[in-house]
Amino acid sequence: MKKTRGFIGIFSIMLAVLLVFGVYVLSCSTSPDNRTGRVEDGIYIGIVRFAETSEDITDGTPVLLDRDGRTNLSQIIDTRIRPTENPGTALFHSVHMAMANMKRNESSFPQNLDSVYIITFTDGLDNQSAGLSRLSANRVEDRMFDNDIGYARYIEEELVNRRIAGVPITAYSVGIKGDDVTDDGSFERHLQSISSSGNFQVLDDFSDLQNSFNVIADNLNLHSTRTNFVLTTPLLVNTRIRITFDEDVRTSADVMASTRYIEGTVVSPAENTYALIDVTYGSGISSSQREGPLPGLIDGTKVSFVFNNVAGYDPYVDRVNTNLWRLSEGNWQHDIEYSSEGSFFTTTETHSTVIYLVLDCSRSLSSEQNENIRRAAVDFINSIYTRYYGF
Repeated sequence: MKKTRGFIGIFSIMLAVLLVFGVYVLSCSTSPDNRTGRVEDGIYIGIVRFAETSEDITDGTPVLLDRDGRTNLSQIIDTRIRPTENPGTALFHSVHMAMANMKRNESSFPQNLDSVYIITFTDGLDNQSAGLSRLSANRVEDRMFDNDIGYARYIEEELVNRRIAGVPITAYSVGIKGDDVTDDGSFERHLQSISSSGNFQVLDDFSDLQNSFNVIADNLNLHSTRTNFVLTTPLLVNTRIRITFDEDVRTSADVMASTRYIEGTVVSPAENTYALIDVTYGSGISSSQREGPLPGLIDGTKVSFVFNNVAGYDPYVDRVNTNLWRLSEGNWQHDIEYSSEGSFFTTTETHSTVIYLVLDCSRSLSSEQNENIRRAAVDFINSIYTRYYGF
């Protein structure tokens, strides 16, 4: 009897260990570091094709635009962007699907997501979206509409108000009137409904489509360049200084009249320690450091203070006009030994971005026109890849 109880006790302990191990493995497999998208920043691209219905041909999950992703997306476009045999244009339904799939995937996008875009091309008016919403199998986000006008208004409001991982959507639309479009005003209104304010275009010819996509690519926020100003002074103590960027500043009165300056007090709060405190700026200059304090970097008999992300300062123009002044007995004294050499550096930051392409594949398109769409979409993806990675 004692042996039986002992065996049961050992078995219970082993079972408990296995359960704990199983919970640990499960928690590791679902942790943010192991989820697709969290581990790699970059550009994520999804594609929705539409005609009589809408289909996410990237399987509902945007593809990371790395080298393999670029090849994969190009193949998807080449093989799946083909005119349908059935009538219908589900324009609003397709844009809604793009928004819904971005929303559904938002927890797996990079944490530093900076921008979200939907870029739509169509050659026709919507005549199918409200009808699709009446069919449970085709309904998006369980939204049902009585007519296409109501669907258009919903899309307009969502493009303004919806956020993807806290980031607003920027939408572009490009249209070329097909032979079946007889109401120019309606065609333009439909393009406006699926775009952010002012971001719609009506083109005259399919040959212009590629250039239009290139212009959109130029406007995407894939990188930001920041200018950082480096202020280097002698080992001053409890001294008010001002650095001016105006042209022709020669006297103390000129310094007082300056509107483009950075000013602060150099202090040494402890041995081997310097700081710039009580920082102020002229009306034309700002920095993410605001009023400070800024820590000083000591180099021999000099100390430097770095102002990150300085706005209103053009290093290539203003550097020659940069002067250092010290306040002494109520007057600004010029430090003629100051040199602006090495007074700035720039940093480039890449942004993680989600882009959905929404492409018309209705049967009103000819084979040649469809080829123009495919070529423009593939070139757009290649252009984004080159802009982001630099090669």
